[in-house]
Amino acid sequence: FHDHFNHCHCTTSACPRRRYQQSCKFNRFASLSNLQTQLPIRLKPLAQSNNYVGIKQCLREPPLSSMRKSMLTLVRGGEDGPKAGELLLAYKQLISALENLDATATLGMQGRSKKVMDDPFLLSLQYEEVEQALGVFIEVGAAAASIPLQDVGKQIDVRSGEVTPRVL
Repeated sequence: FHDHFNHCHCTTSACPRRRYQQSCKFNRFASLSNLQTQLPIRLKPLAQSNNYVGIKQCLREPPLSSMRKSMLTLVRGGEDGPKAGELLLAYKQLISALENLDATATLGMQGRSKKVMDDPFLLSLQYEEVEQALGVFIEVGAAAASIPLQDVGKQIDVRSGEVTPRVL
């Protein structure tokens, strides 16, 4: 089993490696979809109030801190699919939006940037870019992973491949 698991090129859904890969993609997709609901609750108020320190902290705490890993799992899982280019572009746009928000928060904390200090709406605009980019990434990721959007409330058992309701 171990050798088959690591060197498999099966195309059948009964293959343990393929079931494991699908469950990883599904679970990462579900965590990103959960993040999409958390973003307006956790990050948006900080951006609207220009809370630079809060933005920096929030980006480094779960669930936002694990976002890049979840996205990379989806990108790697879709590398050989028809949506690979689209998925990679969506990933790069989301990472860029997050890095812009983080950089603005850093400059705001340091009080070094006239642009940041003179525009009270800059963090809010950058937050909206993150939110939009995450939505696009999730949409493209769902299509690339062949996971219907309505299945977000389900999980796949890694051992059996059985789909069950997700318990949060």
